[in-house]
Amino acid sequence: MRLLLASVTQDGEPRLYVFDERGIAEPVHDNPGYALLGKGVITGGLLLLRLLDYRSENARKWNLGLLSAFIIDTVSEIDPTVSPFLGESYFIRYSRKNKRVVLGPLKEEAYKEYKKHVRKRKSLFKLLWNAAERNGEDIVEKKLKELI
Repeated sequence: MRLLLASVTQDGEPRLYVFDERGIAEPVHDNPGYALLGKGVITGGLLLLRLLDYRSENARKWNLGLLSAFIIDTVSEIDPTVSPFLGESYFIRYSRKNKRVVLGPLKEEAYKEYKKHVRKRKSLFKLLWNAAERNGEDIVEKKLKELI
């Protein structure tokens, strides 16, 4: 059995550990800064993270809940052994308001909001690809850099 343990420090830093069948914990929070286990890792999870050039220093800047939902949702469309982003899910985060780590079920409202954003991000990927096909990469890159 392999187990993934996710936690958040009091400063809001993510901490991920992988326990193997011997019970040995391998920290994976510094390099590369994330951990993927189980079905769908090769069929999409790692591909998407590499495509996005995800690095641990992005953890504070990016919405990691949305990134996780995007990966699960996208991979589940390709790999039938991966369950879609449905059902009982738990969300772990650092609450700046309460100044502590909070774990709780992902509420239906939050789930619907994630799904809305996942659909939008998928649409943006398609638009980017089509814009590059029609206008060329150099023009699209210039326009995106202007936005950033």
